Amino acid sequence: MKKLTLEIFLVLVAFSAVAAESLPYESVLAKGNELLEKKAYADAASLFDEAIESRRSEQNSGSLAVVHLLLPAAKAHAGLGQERRVNAYFDAAIDLLEWPSSEDKTDLIAEAFSARQEIGSLSSSKTRSRQLVEIYDIASEVLGDKDLRTASMATELGLSLAYKGQQDEAVIYLDQAYSILKGASFVDPDEIGSELLSLGAANVLVDRAETADELVGIAVAIGASTEEPVPIYRAPPVYPSDCLAKGISGEVSMAIAVDNTGRVSDVRVTEVHSWRGRKEREANDRSCGRGLEKAAQDAVSRFRYIPKLEQGAMVGSEGVTTTVSFVVE
Repeated sequence: MKKLTLEIFLVLVAFSAVAAESLPYESVLAKGNELLEKKAYADAASLFDEAIESRRSEQNSGSLAVVHLLLPAAKAHAGLGQERRVNAYFDAAIDLLEWPSSEDKTDLIAEAFSARQEIGSLSSSKTRSRQLVEIYDIASEVLGDKDLRTASMATELGLSLAYKGQQDEAVIYLDQAYSILKGASFVDPDEIGSELLSLGAANVLVDRAETADELVGIAVAIGASTEEPVPIYRAPPVYPSDCLAKGISGEVSMAIAVDNTGRVSDVRVTEVHSWRGRKEREANDRSCGRGLEKAAQDAVSRFRYIPKLEQGAMVGSEGVTTTVSFVVE
């Protein structure tokens, strides 16, 4: 058992815990999540920090309730670009999840993995990968190798490693996911169908087309239906040279159509954010908006998908959403 890292970290920051301490636990979560929805990251971070500090005794006793505060607190600090705090809060959450507990922590483990996946661009890839592996190891022990959520985490972990070019490591987790899916007996074919397609897409990334075809074939054979197509190739965008020279980053959100062969058409831009320097969307810089839009549309038009399934048949989809990011390091 690792020593809790949060206690050491909190010594570095002075908190005023009076306000959050006076709020019930559920009220802190509700108010904090409301602030996150509004992207009021500074206010959300302050509220969660105070609540976490006021519950330090619960942290030291291994209470899982604190994890519910640590995860959104990490998101708030990610919005402020505070990598050190993000990493410390995830390490603290992992430590608490490792404590023996009579409480049911299955959903919380999945939530922690999802949150760490979501906050992907801020922390160093090494730190993020380590934390994802540690959460997955906890899931394997607590959920077991027959749980669909374990397979889903293994697939996502394999994808994360594949995107970084670590194919040998990625294959280990993708094989674990495949083993779980083949060995488990799930009643709902639609539920397992989505996992089969996601795993198939991941295997395309590590150049295992035969395995991918097998997985998609299983989904088709069981008559699965899925909610949306699954991307298997994301063409990298060409960063507009003038935007790069100006140090402008941005995100372009789009709605697209995907036909029954997985090809993209009807690419429509729905939202554009661009900014100079650090990730401050409030200071929107529109000088490169058009250039980023065109580069994003050109890239997305070359994307490829595993089509949506309806009772085992591949069908076209409209209104599929995707986002292309341009980030000046």
